[in-house]
Amino acid sequence: MENLELNNEEQVKEMNFMQRVIGIIISPIETMKNLIEKPRILYPIFAMAFGMVLLYLIRFPVFSEYIKNNVQMALSQTNTPLTQEQINATVKMAPYMALISTPIANLFSWLIITVAIFGLIKLFKGQGNFKQYLSITGYAYTITLLYLFLSLIVSFFSGELTINSSLTLLAQSLKGSYIYGVMRGIDLFTIWYYVVIAIGVGLVSNISKTKAYAVVALVYIAQILIQANSLKLM
Repeated sequence: MENLELNNEEQVKEMNFMQRVIGIIISPIETMKNLIEKPRILYPIFAMAFGMVLLYLIRFPVFSEYIKNNVQMALSQTNTPLTQEQINATVKMAPYMALISTPIANLFSWLIITVAIFGLIKLFKGQGNFKQYLSITGYAYTITLLYLFLSLIVSFFSGELTINSSLTLLAQSLKGSYIYGVMRGIDLFTIWYYVVIAIGVGLVSNISKTKAYAVVALVYIAQILIQANSLKLM
């Protein structure tokens, strides 16, 4: 069934765009029910394509320095055959390449996460179509937008590009290691993001909440382990 019967007699609350966006934060269950009945993906596409880039552009000097430092550190930890001139050119271009690649990376990550959750749920004979799952995971990105907005405000006072709300606050001495990358992935806002996804998946899949939540948790753990190398210098 394309439009799942959340509870046959239950009336799904009508919501406009702003109510859905705000609802992800303050009333995720009602919002997910609305998205399951009428899945939407236009907002997530624009949010992922431009949200993070906007932060980077507004704080470009801080962003540029941050990217350059990370690239310089990464190059210093590898036995690269590049000359010093090539290294300097790579570091100089890195912020602009990051701006270009960020929307692509965000949209690709959204697709992969959704495919993984959707595929695993189908293994458990769960219900729902792919657009419904895209809508659930896409609107959950509102949590990331909130994080970016808070980071933007704090950055004017801290001089840092983003807020660090991960376990690495307790282990700065491990920076540069794989373990540090794993800890960097265990972040308050990322956990919140996956909790919201789990709520939606639990509703749309019509399987036991234990199985639905376990699937989402498994995808989150896999993401942490896969991305740890890229997060170890953040």
